[in-house]
Amino acid sequence: MRSNRLIRIATLAAASLIVAAVAGLSWAQARSTSKAPAGRQCLRYDTDDTPQCLTRFGPRGGAGERGDTGRQGPRGAVGLLGLIGPLGPLGAQGPTGAQGIQGIQGIQGVQGGPGVFLSPGGFDPNGQIETVIGTQIQAAFPSGPATGTELPPSVARCPNSGIDRQAFDGGAIITTSDPNNPGQPTNDDVVGLESSFPGLYVSQTEVDPLPIGAKAGARSIQAANAYEALAVVSSMHSGDNVTVQAYVLCGP
Repeated sequence: MRSNRLIRIATLAAASLIVAAVAGLSWAQARSTSKAPAGRQCLRYDTDDTPQCLTRFGPRGGAGERGDTGRQGPRGAVGLLGLIGPLGPLGAQGPTGAQGIQGIQGIQGVQGGPGVFLSPGGFDPNGQIETVIGTQIQAAFPSGPATGTELPPSVARCPNSGIDRQAFDGGAIITTSDPNNPGQPTNDDVVGLESSFPGLYVSQTEVDPLPIGAKAGARSIQAANAYEALAVVSSMHSGDNVTVQAYVLCGP
């Protein structure tokens, strides 16, 4: 160690004792006009002396460990729900979609009886109503479905003599059959009436609501004496047959 450094250290120690002993020494006299480095205690004897610092900055210590995370505070209150905005205008109507595929024809129901009157061809025991069967129309369909096919008219005529000459009502009996299964119903065949009406008998295939030769708009002065039924095919299975027969309810 150099001698001048030892002399400086001894001088600093003596200066410290002098400062502690001399209570009346003014800090104004001992303070230099130049600032000492921050963090050090420096003294001088006279104002023109070089300041002597008692301590030095040591090396900076390492950073301490990170402390634990504090507890989470309580959740704040939920704010008020905002107002609902007004309903927007109704949009334009979109185009109509394409029409779906038409479904298949439903199963034909079981054919009912001829009604409250006697079966065709029978007689009322009181002699008031007589049911007369008309011409029988039969057709075979080797290939179906024959949709829209009209069958020849079937005509039922009241008797020419006796008291039951006037036609009051009528209808038709329509049956379908499968030659390969005789006696079994054919649920997939559909045949309906296109028209049925009473009128004046013309032939086995025609009934006229007005007398023959009457002008349009004329009224018949004769009572109806026959009934006509015209059937049309909606759907027939290949190989099946159909029978159509009109009937008329006759009375006095």
